[in-house]
Amino acid sequence: YETLLEGSGADPATQMAALDMLVTMLRGADCETHRKRFLKLCCENVRLGLSVPQSLVLIREIVGTHEEGKRRKKGSVQYVIDLLTERYRLLDSFFLTLTRFKVVCPPTEVAAQAELRLSFLAFLLVHSTISLSYDQVSTLWETLYVQANSEREKDICLDWFREVRCYARKGLTDEVTEKLYREKILQLDVSSLTLAAYRLFHVFFLYVNLRAGLLDVRVSLDGDPEPGTEDVAEVSDNDSAPSGASP
Repeated sequence: YETLLEGSGADPATQMAALDMLVTMLRGADCETHRKRFLKLCCENVRLGLSVPQSLVLIREIVGTHEEGKRRKKGSVQYVIDLLTERYRLLDSFFLTLTRFKVVCPPTEVAAQAELRLSFLAFLLVHSTISLSYDQVSTLWETLYVQANSEREKDICLDWFREVRCYARKGLTDEVTEKLYREKILQLDVSSLTLAAYRLFHVFFLYVNLRAGLLDVRVSLDGDPEPGTEDVAEVSDNDSAPSGASP
């Protein structure tokens, strides 16, 4: 564990090997106490802003050792995530470190660090019932898009919002989705939209207008499609034009 931390002096390859070894050991049925111990240590690191990238990776790996199918059962992935967010205020700590990391992170590493953090947050949202508030969404947008160091960082941010809207059902409520669409996405400069920006607009345009009953989009899916989730993802991926929609 100490090999993983910032300041250990270990090179990245050695740190990755240490991570793999630690996670392998923690998968054991008799390691429940150790899993709890390291989760607590990592949550404390995030709260204090210490070794945050390493701690987020380890949290995700340890949580992934739990059962995924039985959502609300004690010991399941969702149960553990709820425990971390409620007992250790992990989500609050995450957003505090998000607004600070760019101050100390080398500019050439900011995009990769942003991607790592967003990947972790997506993992929490997809595997739990957590919903982000509009203030939290605004913090993400302001920090990673408005204050972006590069076009790559902007695209990482935009792609993340699109994917979370498509695949994390509860991550963005309908109210937050509509507010984000009207107050942020519709304010993007149309004359300089990147592909990532267009794809984000496409998904949110469909979602908001389908929910409002202003569009009639017919998508062929197995089973019963639910407008705004899988069907929006499929329409976006296929770049199909919605029936009745304005250009």
